[in-house]
Amino acid sequence: MNTMRITKPNTNCQTSIRYWDIQPREFIDFMKSGKSTNDYSWKLLSDKASTRAAKEEIDGDSAPTNFALSIFENALDWRLGATVLQYVNHYLKSQKLPKPFKLGVARNGDIYIVQSNGRIILA
Repeated sequence: MNTMRITKPNTNCQTSIRYWDIQPREFIDFMKSGKSTNDYSWKLLSDKASTRAAKEEIDGDSAPTNFALSIFENALDWRLGATVLQYVNHYLKSQKLPKPFKLGVARNGDIYIVQSNGRIILA
């Protein structure tokens, strides 16, 4: 998990997001192994950078200032995997595999997809 600044597609305001690099082929293999989107969400949230961020930002009593609290308050424990599944399925319907992309989360819980060409989608 890393951080980057993006321009929100709906307001043209800049915001900072935490993002994960998603490899669609790895996601498909993960799902074919019998695991759920919830398992994939937890896989993303349990990487070293994510757990470090959750531990560092444990102070604060609201989701915008506390990443660990944001995971549960914004239901990131299932929304991340569901968003990846929806995005990948959209491409698979046309029998194409999407290029690798970034899945990002803003402090307010909005989930963004940053495509390899730089296009930003509010999921």
